[in-house]
Amino acid sequence: GHKQEDYGQHAIITNIAFELPHAGTAFERFTDSGPLAVLPLASFDGLNRGALVWTVAAERSADLLDCDDKRFLAGLTDYFGGRLGEITHVGERYAYPLVLTQAQEQIRPGLVLLGNVAHTLHPVAGQGLNLALRDSASLAQHLESAWRHQRGLGEMAVLQAYLDSQDADQQQSILFTDQMVKMFSNNELMRSSLRKLGLVGLELMPSLRNQFARAAMGLKS
Repeated sequence: GHKQEDYGQHAIITNIAFELPHAGTAFERFTDSGPLAVLPLASFDGLNRGALVWTVAAERSADLLDCDDKRFLAGLTDYFGGRLGEITHVGERYAYPLVLTQAQEQIRPGLVLLGNVAHTLHPVAGQGLNLALRDSASLAQHLESAWRHQRGLGEMAVLQAYLDSQDADQQQSILFTDQMVKMFSNNELMRSSLRKLGLVGLELMPSLRNQFARAAMGLKS
């Protein structure tokens, strides 16, 4: 079984192209409807391509899927700005509901759930991928240790040791992501003011920005 929390948001996914090269840089903006991320892709046919993940309220996604490219790009430019010049192309668009999902049972003898099967997080700050990579690395270490000590790789004691070692990381990542979503998608005055204050602090204080980045990557301070 699993437990879920629907965020009432959809992720609009598509490939776009810019007037200027992205130089391998990823971008993420926090908007009043949720984060907007652009991940660098390899150039193709002379296009400076990027993968767009645009979080919007669920009721808005149908309009963004159905509108023509010109209107879509105009709306996207309003949120992303002109840091890479004009957004010149957009590919086919898709929408996916954003739901926090956590498996209530991650291990059984000879079986481990990993990645989105174990925990599907909101895409803000790439937490789901980062956590999946850390889970996989931890599992590999525990399996290697079991093999060296001539223990069965699927033994519950081996798998439970892996899960126990990752439990705090999983819960912290889920909480961090969930709180970020609720902070940046809530326009209630107090949260809105705290959000703006936090963004100003990140802009003005490199040390705070670095700590935030490390937390987003799941790294210890």
